[in-house]
Amino acid sequence: MFRGKMFCTELIINSMKRDLAFRQHIDKLATKRKMAYRTWQSASTLEENKMSITISSRM
Repeated sequence: MFRGKMFCTELIINSMKRDLAFRQHIDKLATKRKMAYRTWQSASTLEENKMSITISSRM
């Protein structure tokens, strides 16, 4: 009886750990995506700035 209870607790703990690891993994992915998006955004604003500078210098 006691052994079964222990086993159940272990299963629950293991699944919680797995869940936590999964969430952390997703968080990492999300952060990476955010970072990539920010980099892309800043790159595109840089390009836009370059374009506007070239246009204004041609005038």
